[in-house]
Amino acid sequence: ATAYLKLLKSPQPTLAAQAHYYLGRLAAASGEPLRAAETWETLIEKWPDSAWAHEVYGPATAAHLQADQIPKARESLARWQNATEGRPSAAQLRHLARLASEAGATDWSLELYARLAADNETKTPAATQRLAAAQVEAGRLEEAAETLRKAWDGQEQSAALAVAGLQLAEVYRQLEQAPKSIGTYLQVAERWPETPAATTALRHAAALVIEEKDYVRAAEIFGQLRRLKLSD
Repeated sequence: ATAYLKLLKSPQPTLAAQAHYYLGRLAAASGEPLRAAETWETLIEKWPDSAWAHEVYGPATAAHLQADQIPKARESLARWQNATEGRPSAAQLRHLARLASEAGATDWSLELYARLAADNETKTPAATQRLAAAQVEAGRLEEAAETLRKAWDGQEQSAALAVAGLQLAEVYRQLEQAPKSIGTYLQVAERWPETPAATTALRHAAALVIEEKDYVRAAEIFGQLRRLKLSD
């Protein structure tokens, strides 16, 4: 840090920019996100066209988030997304969504997860499940159910969607909608009988039916589960 501080006022722009880059890295590694963000913002302001400036678009966004500077983090992300190259990847957006959640910026976190779930390039059952999980964590169970229902009723019918079905059934259970939960578990087992999700679904469905004291139906579900295991 001492060595790089001496280079801050170097008459050579490359050295000065490099010094700001590494001082920001050192601050971030030392648990000082605010100082890291300020150092990188200075780098971007003074040497906007340098490779060092482009390199910190993402780290600066994360540092603002970790320093609880939500508006500046949003501005930083917009700048990063509008860059001519090196725009944020899906993995980097997921990381920012997680950081936003940890920083208490729930709406922005959900916005990022929703963007990933809706984008044609990143639209997968896994992206939908992450969005729903974030909605559940935020206490927005109805929104999570709607998110999963759209995937469940959509054209995508791969086995990967079976996990979303399990997730939807669990959300229904938390909403105290046992009939919908049981029905969804049974649909998972019916649509994907050869996947591990089918076994999980039948076990949970049977447990819910037992809670309702419908032992005849529970026995039927256990019989279905037994047949699945025999076929394995």
